[in-house]
Parts: sequence; structure tokens; C-alpha cells
Amino acid sequence: MIAAYVSTTSYTDMLRNVPYPYYVASPTTYGALTVGASWKPEFINRHIHTGQFTFRLEIRLDKSLNGTRQFNRPAPLGETVVRDGTNNMLWFSCDAIWSF
Repeated sequence: MIAAYVSTTSYTDMLRNVPYPYYVASPTTYGALTVGASWKPEFINRHIHTGQFTFRLEIRLDKSLNGTRQFNRPAPLGETVVRDGTNNMLWFSCDAIWSF
């Protein structure tokens, strides 16, 4: 089950057994495609005497394979299941790593 806590205190309220706002995706089959790249810039690393700097980029496509529409939309007010979103979601992300 995929769930999203819609408040900054939902997770801790759940642990304390206090009512909390959340919504879930309907049962589905998920597929994903991820493409990533790493870059170790020499012009930065030659000036770092301890360790090495790496940049990583990622593009990811998540898709519902059986037609449910649970991405990119919160559940309607008063319901906990997302039904009217999109059937795919595109992610762009990056990070930097300093290994020493």
C-alpha cells in the first residue's frame, strides 16, 4: 500500500495512535524507468586534498500499468483514496557527494 501523510505531524500522530490526516493510492501495478549519470569534476577535485566530489543526476518515470490514476493529486476532501490524478509521474533529481 502506498500512503502519504498530508501533515507535518501525521507520522508522529500515527505512532502515538492519535487520529491523523492521510491518503492512499488504490491497489495497482507500478512500473518505473530510471536514467542517471554521475560526474566527477576534475577542476573541483584537484583543489580538494581530502576526498572527491561527485554530482549525480537522475530522471525517473513512474507509471501505473493497469490504468489507475493515483499520481500528482491529493485525495478529495473527506476521502482517503486518490482516484482522479494522472497515471504517470516524472521526477528530476540531483545530489552532490563528497567522499572522504
